[in-house]
Amino acid sequence: MEDEFDRLMGILSLEAEEKEKQLDEIFQRCTEFFDKYKYVLAEGSSEEKESIQKKMNVLREKLREENERSQIKLGISEGDIKNLSQESKNFTPEQWVFLQNAQERLFKERSEREKISLDEKKAREAELKLKSKKKPTSRKSKWMKS
Repeated sequence: MEDEFDRLMGILSLEAEEKEKQLDEIFQRCTEFFDKYKYVLAEGSSEEKESIQKKMNVLREKLREENERSQIKLGISEGDIKNLSQESKNFTPEQWVFLQNAQERLFKERSEREKISLDEKKAREAELKLKSKKKPTSRKSKWMKS
C-alpha cells in the first residue's frame, strides 16, 4: 500500500510543468507526511522512527535538488528564493496559511527534538557520573593467613 511518502515522492518526480499544476496536491501530501512524521517520532517504535527519519532525509534531499534546479532555471540565488518565500503576495491565501503553519510546526518540532536530545545527553552524563562514583570492588585474597 502506498503511503504519504510514496505519493509525495511520486508527485515530486513529475516534470516541472506537471508539478506546477499540482502544487496544492504537493502541499496536502507534505502536510500528511509531516503529520505522520511527528506521530511516529512521538509514538513509534525505534524501527519506525529510524525508517521515517530515513524517509525525511530522502525528502529533504529531493527538495534541496528541486530548489537547486529552480534556482538555476530562474537565475536567482538561494537568498532571493528565501525573500520570495517570505512574501504572502507570491502565494494563494491557502498556500500562505499552509506555509506559515508548516514553518511554525517545523520550528516547534525542531525545538522539541533538541530538548529531547539535550535531556537524553544529560541523562547519559548523569549515568556516567553515577558509574564513576561507585567504589570499585576489591578482590579479596583467597590466601589465608596462618
